[in-house]
Amino acid sequence: MEKLVNVYLFGKKYEVPDNLTIMRAMEYAGY
Repeated sequence: MEKLVNVYLFGKKYEVPDNLTIMRAMEYAGY
């Protein structure tokens, strides 16, 4: 089961699975 981590991008907080890379996390967050 994937664990969610908090990622802060441009002043906004996103919760993304910790098995994603930063680039994947940014795509996940909508960038």
